[in-house]
Amino acid sequence: MGYCLKSILKRSRSLVGAGLLFALSQSVSALDVSSGDFQQIFKARSDALTVWQLADNPNVYIFDFPGLNLQGRSFNRITQFTEQQGSEPYPKVLTNQELNRYYEAARRTQADFAFGHDVLISELVQFFNFAARDKLS
Repeated sequence: MGYCLKSILKRSRSLVGAGLLFALSQSVSALDVSSGDFQQIFKARSDALTVWQLADNPNVYIFDFPGLNLQGRSFNRITQFTEQQGSEPYPKVLTNQELNRYYEAARRTQADFAFGHDVLISELVQFFNFAARDKLS
């Protein structure tokens, strides 16, 4: 089983394999990484994104978001990209306007568009390649 990204609904947390952390290294390198066991992480509260390294398995990182809006802003676009592969004539990364129209058509918001994210490293690579192809930043 490859590394993947999953969110835990109850606390809006995302587990990230070390491979994904490497892929996001430019963004994550500016963040401090704290170490903790599952109970410490689960009980922690913060008003800002916190990145944890799981003490029992240092290859697992937990992105602890203070709310669903920030989590959605971080991952909804890639979730939409991976889920629309069978419904579009060709895969593309949506612009902000297109993503907002997609939310409206689905009667969703940034906060409730997805109640979990499960993204493979290969999907992240494809996502960033298509965004670069279409010159989206």
